[in-house]
Amino acid sequence: MSNQVQMITAVVRGGAHSFDFIRSSTGLKLTDDQFRTLVGSNSGLFKLVRFLKRDDEGQLIRPGRPGLRLRAEPT
Repeated sequence: MSNQVQMITAVVRGGAHSFDFIRSSTGLKLTDDQFRTLVGSNSGLFKLVRFLKRDDEGQLIRPGRPGLRLRAEPT
């Protein structure tokens, strides 16, 4: 398991988090596309998710913030 995957796994072990939260928690500088590629390469471990996002007036912004969660606890 790569160092990046280990860092991300440690952050999302307690629950799903946005890419922005993961960046701020780990110091990783991955772009959204790089996160998606990493998740695709580790599809048995991670699952992409979307978080609701609203503007200042409360209107839903679609598609929302991208993030990920653990699919299964790593062994």
